[in-house]
Amino acid sequence: MKAANDGTLQKYEEQLGYYFSQKKEVNEAIHAGEMAIKGLKLALESLRKAQNWGTFDMIGGGLIATAVKHSKMDDAKALIHDVQYWLRKFNRELKDVQINQVNSMNLQLDGLTTFADYFFDNLIMDWVVQSKINRSHDGCVDVLNQVSRIVNQLHSADSSLTGKYKATKKELTDYLVQA
Repeated sequence: MKAANDGTLQKYEEQLGYYFSQKKEVNEAIHAGEMAIKGLKLALESLRKAQNWGTFDMIGGGLIATAVKHSKMDDAKALIHDVQYWLRKFNRELKDVQINQVNSMNLQLDGLTTFADYFFDNLIMDWVVQSKINRSHDGCVDVLNQVSRIVNQLHSADSSLTGKYKATKKELTDYLVQA
């Protein structure tokens, strides 16, 4: 049948192959995006805890509050390190489906500030650390919102590709029945 065909069968096969491969790429991007979202939510929780401990530290929480605050910040940094892996993977997968990239988030809190906060525990250093926690939290929220929006778009693209695949498959079946 392929030999006697006017190219229509090949056109259908190419369309089906394209939809199938795009659907695969979209699903890979969705997975990476959802993993990034999961990690961002965990990091946000750690940052919220660090914010709370930071506020307590600023009003006189002392060395214990400082230690707990930095522990929560360290938890958030570790989680964000994992998130950065998923964001890089998400970016690569988005390139495959030709959707704009997401900027990776980078949480930075240098060791000097941590050291100074422990040993020169005063309101000014607590305020500097607290503002860094707040900026990191806000940046994390921004990235979470952006990744969530793109993942929602990817889910829509996946549904659209599924519909196109099924419609093309039906057209192919109808064509073969008529032939």
